[in-house]
Amino acid sequence: MIQLRLGLLATALAVIAASGAIASTTAPYKLYQSSSFQSQETMVDIDSFDLSLPHLLEISTTGSQLSGQISLNGVVIKTLSGSAITLDLVPYLEAGENVVEVTGSYSPATASVQLSFTGPGTSITQQTSGSGQLAQTLVLQVW
Repeated sequence: MIQLRLGLLATALAVIAASGAIASTTAPYKLYQSSSFQSQETMVDIDSFDLSLPHLLEISTTGSQLSGQISLNGVVIKTLSGSAITLDLVPYLEAGENVVEVTGSYSPATASVQLSFTGPGTSITQQTSGSGQLAQTLVLQVW
């Protein structure tokens, strides 16, 4: 509906300009599409003594395809492909702040993606849907 109205407006302005009612135009008329997606961030404190136990990151989609990557502190540690993945983050974690970013896309766009993080005494779930785009951040503070 919005695109149709913008198209009619652009057409009307072009007709007015062609009729001489407007002395000059400075730029061609363009139609813009907008899109949006969610990004989520969660912070978790981890005791370094618990790093002897698994700290699992699980990502799954109700759709048919998930593609993208998992990065830790800016370094890609895993490529996403398929509809589900489980990754133990312990081998990648260091003392201090660890920023895990999960980015990518899923299809169909009407599907949903669930990201779960579990460790000793911790269970967190993030979910996104409806855009086809994935941007989840998990900040793990190891002390």
